[in-house]
Amino acid sequence: MAEIDLKKLDISLEYIKRMAEGHNPINNEPLENDSVLNNPNVIRCFYFIEDVLKQVRDVDGKIGGRKKKKVFPLEHLINYTYRRDLSISHFVDQLNEGLDETIYKKLGYGKITSWLKAMDYLVEVEDTEWNKKKSIPSAKGKTLGIYTEERESFQGRKYLAIIYNQNAQEFIVKNMENILDGIIE
Repeated sequence: MAEIDLKKLDISLEYIKRMAEGHNPINNEPLENDSVLNNPNVIRCFYFIEDVLKQVRDVDGKIGGRKKKKVFPLEHLINYTYRRDLSISHFVDQLNEGLDETIYKKLGYGKITSWLKAMDYLVEVEDTEWNKKKSIPSAKGKTLGIYTEERESFQGRKYLAIIYNQNAQEFIVKNMENILDGIIE
């Protein structure tokens, strides 16, 4: 992926904008009416070039790059209202509802569960049946409102789902800034 000199890109954008507006790109003086740069087709071309250069600028000068999405906006959590006890994935889906995914990154549950582990609300234990580690609520987590519920998968295998009640969900929402920043108290 090629990278463009952003300083030169900004200067080029300014010059193209001036020409599209009918001005000399160097001194910004109005062009004469009979100048070839005042031709409507040329002006449309300049506006097109300006749009393309702005897109390159939006991806920090990386040709073929993608525009970076902004981090999950904490103000989006104002819309949160408790509905029912949920697993972490369903709870996070609810928090992401209505989020403009073209602008913002969706919230994932990984940071939340990592933070809950670091804060001793969840602990990792060895699951001998599945031969892997799994998280379960600690005594502190159970007091907060995190509990387990036995469920059955589509294949008929039983597993332990971790469920978050109203208190646990509201606690997570209240601490989301610390969770996203990785602040452990």
